[in-house]
Amino acid sequence: MKKFSFNIKKKEAIEFSRISKDTNPIHLNDKAARLSIHRRNISHGILLILKTFSKINNITKYLKKDYLINIKFLKPTFYDDQIKVLYIMRKNNLEIKTYQNEKVICVISINNFLTKLDNPLMRDDRHSKKNKKNNSDVRNKINDLKMVLNQISYYVGVTHIKKSGILNEINIYSRGFKNKNSSNLSITSKKLDKRFKIYNNILLSNGLTGNFISSKNLDFKIIKHKNNVKSKKILKKITNDIVVVSGNSALGESFLNLLEEIDNIKILVSYSSKIYQKKNKRNIQYHKIILPEDLNKLFNLIKKLNNPYIFYFTSPPIDFNKKLPKSVTKKYYKIYVQIPLTILKNKKLKIKRFIYPSTTNIDYNQNSIYSKIKLIAENKLKKIKNCKIFRFGKIYSKNTISLYDSKIMNFQKFLNENPKYLRDFFQ
Repeated sequence: MKKFSFNIKKKEAIEFSRISKDTNPIHLNDKAARLSIHRRNISHGILLILKTFSKINNITKYLKKDYLINIKFLKPTFYDDQIKVLYIMRKNNLEIKTYQNEKVICVISINNFLTKLDNPLMRDDRHSKKNKKNNSDVRNKINDLKMVLNQISYYVGVTHIKKSGILNEINIYSRGFKNKNSSNLSITSKKLDKRFKIYNNILLSNGLTGNFISSKNLDFKIIKHKNNVKSKKILKKITNDIVVVSGNSALGESFLNLLEEIDNIKILVSYSSKIYQKKNKRNIQYHKIILPEDLNKLFNLIKKLNNPYIFYFTSPPIDFNKKLPKSVTKKYYKIYVQIPLTILKNKKLKIKRFIYPSTTNIDYNQNSIYSKIKLIAENKLKKIKNCKIFRFGKIYSKNTISLYDSKIMNFQKFLNENPKYLRDFFQ
């Protein structure tokens, strides 16, 4: 097994966009990235593949013969973070695994075949000595492959789903119509399932053929709902100020939509996103606060309020894996355990109640690092008198949004339909 590492810079993606014409905003636009489930720009998948190939010595020997390339994209690739590559070179097979932040992000295999094949997908009755001679030029074959990959990137990122497509898997066969190069590529697309925006795309060119699976990149958007009569009655009775920690989160933003009609109390909102849209209301105060760095700043602001209710919606991206990088584990513990305890133990804040949202998902993933830390947090926090822990099911957020489930309810709508929770918040 051999290995190497590298990273991808955003300037490389800009150059690749110029070459491939794939200008999908998720790769280049900071605002689009922050609104996405990834919260950061992600690299073109094809750029990851091409850069990986360029760093493997003797990879051309697998492209001299008839081949099948299978590529599976498992996780997004982020700029600047180190990418580790492990690969095994066998006589007729090359296996590659790429890792980032200790997760497998992409798996690639290149398999060579003999001239006589039983697989009808790769059989070509017109394969002749003339074709063999023409395809002995490895440079042309590599150029053909790059050209097809670039056109796949453009198709998925720009033309197919209105600049919101992502690649899931690619299969490319080198056995096809080999009379010319692959510049003329035809693609036909069909949904794998009518319910979901996942597509099987058949590609056919003069030099290569195959298919690729693509899907719609998940759009994240908080929809504002109208409060019902029961919710309005509960909100009218509130006399203490309110603090919404992380008002730019899905739960935080939805909750603020619910609180918007209140005007008799102060509402303090912390946010961390540069593009956060503020509500134009005098009683709502906004302050950019990044935890844990700005914890003292938050304390000073809370001290000025009237025995506030604190709603703690802060949450980094959630990963239910059993193994995580130490930096992620440490961050989870700070966010979910240490900061809430520090806030609650500060007697100068005079907190009416600290509301700590949790999730029923930890019951189903008890061995994950995230679940273990959340359970530690719950066990410690429930011992504190003015802390109230609420476990919710699947609520719409960047951590729960799913291509297969379009019915995940947002927090405002959930509270309107379940006023018991809202009542319990402010008892």
